[in-house]
Amino acid sequence: MSVDDEIVKIQVQAQILAFAEEESDVVTDTLANLSNTVRLLAGLEGHRSVIFVSSGLSTTPGIDLMYQYSDIFRDNAIFAELFGRERAGDYRTLASWANGHGVRIYTLDATGLAPPAGFGAEDTFVAQSRSIWAGERDLQESLVYMARATGGVAVFNTNDVTVGLETIREDISSVYSLGFTVESVQRDAAHRIRVELPGHPDYEVRHRRWIINKSEETRILD
Repeated sequence: MSVDDEIVKIQVQAQILAFAEEESDVVTDTLANLSNTVRLLAGLEGHRSVIFVSSGLSTTPGIDLMYQYSDIFRDNAIFAELFGRERAGDYRTLASWANGHGVRIYTLDATGLAPPAGFGAEDTFVAQSRSIWAGERDLQESLVYMARATGGVAVFNTNDVTVGLETIREDISSVYSLGFTVESVQRDAAHRIRVELPGHPDYEVRHRRWIINKSEETRILD
């Protein structure tokens, strides 16, 4: 590789990392806004839900461009930059926060139906498909996780959201509440939830994946 090529490589890498930082800031701001919305809903009576419409939120900011960089320059060293950029823990924190306040999150991907990554109109493989696939998966994973972890529904990969919205409407209007007693604790404790319907494998059950058993101090703060 010539000196000029090396300079271009360094410049491209710097631009990718700068974009990743900007994308990470978007994630931070969006999750903060969602957390504030959950906080506002927490004080209301009844079943509480948030419908979040988005073109996707990155779980690993910049990962699609890093794959593209790797394919072009045949250099995997850039993936070392992924350490510390993963935001999955922040989505888990939001889901835990929503579960703790009894708020379900429904997500709707506004990008519509995406063709299979890597294939064109004649079913021929397209270069850079790895980066396309990584980018699409990265943006959708967060939407799916937030919905499923809080007992909501994720609507994606469709140009007609009518069915998805109808599913959300039915889900919000048809809710069963199960009650049980937990011991008081000194510190907040998370408990996983598993709900089964014996004899009805054809039924789909959507529910929170866990609950937060709040301490007395947390209850007072809430």
